Amino acid sequence: MWETILSFHRLRDRRGPVVFGDWRSETRMRLGGETRLLAALVPSRGYFPDFLTPAEGVHGLDEGLDAVRGTDPGRLRGELSLLAADRSGGRTVPHSLRALADGGPAPFGRLLGALRSYHRAAVEPYWPHIRAR
Repeated sequence: MWETILSFHRLRDRRGPVVFGDWRSETRMRLGGETRLLAALVPSRGYFPDFLTPAEGVHGLDEGLDAVRGTDPGRLRGELSLLAADRSGGRTVPHSLRALADGGPAPFGRLLGALRSYHRAAVEPYWPHIRAR
């Protein structure tokens, strides 16, 4: 899960075009612009919720997503509150994050789907190379 979340940071960062430029272009093509929910949860700078990088993620994406799915509702609300407090520029909290904090299966299902889709587009094609290092 760490690779997934940190690669999202790198996708949005303009630094390192020689090293990451091709990867960014290829990943953006595969994503087709579907990153709104992740962009709300994982800002380009600052705090992002810890529940997105559970320890179980070292065993694989499915295990990591299961751990995210099992996040305690109190922890979820607490970490989303921290994220909202850390948002700069007086921007309002997106509806998708408010819905996620309220609980319920539909917003959480969208989050899990977004994480899986992003991982498939950005990390999975390169996973053998990453593991070889």
